[in-house]
Amino acid sequence: MVDKHGRQHYGWRFNNKSRTVPHKQTLRVNLLSPALVHWSVDDWKTAHDNETRDTGLGLYTLDLPTASLPVGGQVVFTFFWPRENRWEGTDYTVTVEVAS
Repeated sequence: MVDKHGRQHYGWRFNNKSRTVPHKQTLRVNLLSPALVHWSVDDWKTAHDNETRDTGLGLYTLDLPTASLPVGGQVVFTFFWPRENRWEGTDYTVTVEVAS
């Protein structure tokens, strides 16, 4: 479902670590540095690694496929920072909720 303003992406940032994403919206991870995002939608039974995309505006983004998840579905992710050669050391979980 697209909200009344046509937005299909829901942003996650370190200064706004959303724990939920509206149903049928894509979770867009926004970072200030390039990263490899290590993520899963099945509680780490399978995992995926994707690099963020440089927007050219000092922002690096990656869309996670939450739009196809059912209400109550979750995406869990963490980061590898290649410039620093280190893992974030924290997993972040975002749950799909009924769109308001």
